[in-house]
Amino acid sequence: MRILIVGAGPAGLAFACSLRARGIHATIIEHRARGDSQGHAVGLHGSGWRVAERLGLLAELAEQAFPLHLAN
Repeated sequence: MRILIVGAGPAGLAFACSLRARGIHATIIEHRARGDSQGHAVGLHGSGWRVAERLGLLAELAEQAFPLHLAN
């Protein structure tokens, strides 16, 4: 089976990780140039949090997370 995932955003990468955990290799393509230095913050809420938990990613995400301080 050959799987192509279009987009290396959070959903594409999470899908690829889920497949790999099941022993399935996927190829990911992304239109942005490698080394894009802009970076993006990703917040998980509701179903996104539950999906990350089911994928076994919460511990790793917590290690890489940084606190957000909201102004009162």
